[in-house]
Amino acid sequence: MRRLDILKRELEIRFDFSSLAAYRSIDRYNDGRINTFNLGTFLRSCGHYASETELLAIVRRMDTDGDAQLSYSEFAEYIRSACPPSRAAMEVSERAASAERYRRCQLDSRASSPLRP
Repeated sequence: MRRLDILKRELEIRFDFSSLAAYRSIDRYNDGRINTFNLGTFLRSCGHYASETELLAIVRRMDTDGDAQLSYSEFAEYIRSACPPSRAAMEVSERAASAERYRRCQLDSRASSPLRP
């Protein structure tokens, strides 16, 4: 379980991660729930072909109210790590976000430059 928490923490500190965006990428039909059909479609698009039993096991692992469907709150709670990120990890994430903003700003300024050939 410790390895899972480490992976969750690493995911949380990434500047480009959003649990809502992750949820929406799985819930393609925007019906506010993830079921085995949505999850299977998402996994197949990523190249993993899970059986119905595997899909149900994944959903049941995250499902807290027992309806065999995942709401956003259930999904976000499962994705959140049990340990808060350390200050050093947050600083690394902030530096990475700052570097990405700087890179995008540079690209935007080059695209709008009047001297561009």
